[in-house]
Amino acid sequence: MSLDAYIAGLPKAELHLHIEGSLEPELMFELAQRNSVAIPFDSVEAVRAAYDFSNLQDFLDIYYAGANVLLTRRDFEDLAFAYFQRAAADNVRHAEIFFDPQTHTDRGVPFEVVVEGLVAGIERARAELGVTSGLILSFLRHLSEEEAFATLEAATPYLRHFVGVGLDSSEVGHPPSKFERVFAAARELGLKLCAHAGEEGPPAYVREALEIPVIAYDIPVCVGLKLDRKITVTLAREGTIAGLKDSSADDGTLRYVLADTRDVPDFFAMTGSEIVVDSVLNMGAHGVVPGLANVDPAGYVRLWAHCQ
Repeated sequence: MSLDAYIAGLPKAELHLHIEGSLEPELMFELAQRNSVAIPFDSVEAVRAAYDFSNLQDFLDIYYAGANVLLTRRDFEDLAFAYFQRAAADNVRHAEIFFDPQTHTDRGVPFEVVVEGLVAGIERARAELGVTSGLILSFLRHLSEEEAFATLEAATPYLRHFVGVGLDSSEVGHPPSKFERVFAAARELGLKLCAHAGEEGPPAYVREALEIPVIAYDIPVCVGLKLDRKITVTLAREGTIAGLKDSSADDGTLRYVLADTRDVPDFFAMTGSEIVVDSVLNMGAHGVVPGLANVDPAGYVRLWAHCQ
């Protein structure tokens, strides 16, 4: 069996899918014709070409243009079920789906039309395809906190269908903290919390969106990118990251970070590379997490004690 065939056969969970963004050009044209909606594309090929975008806003422009064809309960059911058919073909067994109700309610489409249509597609997928799913209600961050609260209130009768709330759309100038009170209210309703952060906004947005400390992981052998030492120090001083695990084996970079963060309260830096453990401990590293410590933990404890 080939690797591709093996991967294709594995059961999967889809945990990050924006249902409006799954609208295929063919269905877009079908719905535009069904609802007599004009769209800024004259062919399926033109839509596909438009998806060769260069930044988030270009994508959003296409995304919102496509959403205009979604008007009825049947439209949203067709949208959802079309996605589930493609997902099931890839052996997806469970999906958690973001949807943007404000994209539609701002166009005059009632909230209940959106949710009931998507739920109809979800129930059909469970019955016909064996795929389970839940909805994540996303607030549009370029809109106001007041509008987000109104959307959450409209969602209350349908809470049994939701697994959480999210935050998406244009990011710059709209930090997660803008919606802190809305998210607190959603949590009181028993919903999980998640938010897109750092896609085009500054790193501080990532920190705002999280309740747990962020630890930077520098592992260029896996990602093909070495963290810049000056950026690392800046993030530490801003409080965006609480620590660094450096598995690059570049003790020169770690020395720089350690020296320039000595006055940053509670910041820590460790190495994950076996070959520089002794040198970085003597530089003042706060700890080591090398893989070989699983083989000889006592040896690494002795080395730690010797360097203290």
